[in-house]
Amino acid sequence: AKAALEHNLLEYAELLLFLLVAMTYINAMEERKLFDALQAWMVGKGFGFKKLFWLTGFLAFVISPIADNLTTALLMCAVVMKVSGDNPRFVNLACINIVIAANAGGAFSPFGDITTLMVWQAGHGRFSEFMPLFVPSLINYVVPAFLMSLFVPNTKPNTIHEHVELKRGARRIVLL
Repeated sequence: AKAALEHNLLEYAELLLFLLVAMTYINAMEERKLFDALQAWMVGKGFGFKKLFWLTGFLAFVISPIADNLTTALLMCAVVMKVSGDNPRFVNLACINIVIAANAGGAFSPFGDITTLMVWQAGHGRFSEFMPLFVPSLINYVVPAFLMSLFVPNTKPNTIHEHVELKRGARRIVLL
């Protein structure tokens, strides 16, 4: 019983440490103003709500296999709230889209989702065995996103463009 307890405790500690590192990485990017720069870039480009809807969903799908899906969803929803102006309907649809994209994107990577991380860490699947899940994950994101995009307003948000200066080392952190 003692060996089983130690084994299980070690597995949970490894999971906790991995999530701590992933969240620290995301927080470092936030502190270096990468997400503020992303938001300023989106506003500066003058994207409409539909483009913002697809862009933020796609970014969540791409980021979530690297970071965990909860952190990805929280950060991308914060970006949406900054870019949306005062359109609660867009915020609702875009945040739902981001959550779906983050969950779908995290499913084909061992570290994108807590469940896949536990499966991979327990040795029930190799890293390469997750890659065939990419196409089903993509379909799982694109179909609901397409249906929701039909209800996204075809206008532009009323936001003011602000220039954001990245802090020193921001690009290096992204490359890590």
